Amino acid sequence: MSTLTVYTGAQSSTPIDRQSSGSMVLLGPARRFAAAASGWKFVAPLPVRFQREEDGTLFAVDQYFGNYGQGRTWDEAIEDLAVVLIEYYALMEAAPGAPSRSVFEDLRAYLQPVA
Repeated sequence: MSTLTVYTGAQSSTPIDRQSSGSMVLLGPARRFAAAASGWKFVAPLPVRFQREEDGTLFAVDQYFGNYGQGRTWDEAIEDLAVVLIEYYALMEAAPGAPSRSVFEDLRAYLQPVA
């Protein structure tokens, strides 16, 4: 059975390095990013599932948009996911058409640049 934890960084109720493959966390608004993703914030909790491959690669997979980040640690996977989501945000913001606009508005409900 998966556990559900609100992960906000240092204030996490369960340290990220103690998460197991298959567990799920909510990346909350208090989560702070490293330099690669600074200037962005979560404005609503985003569900993320952790997965460990047989070769030891760790993945953080967002459960709403289907993006993922990978790393040697869970924190690295989360940071990589944040960078991927920011890139996805830019693509959806610039893409023409109603489907892209709809995805962009959904994404903005979770992730926004810091003003």
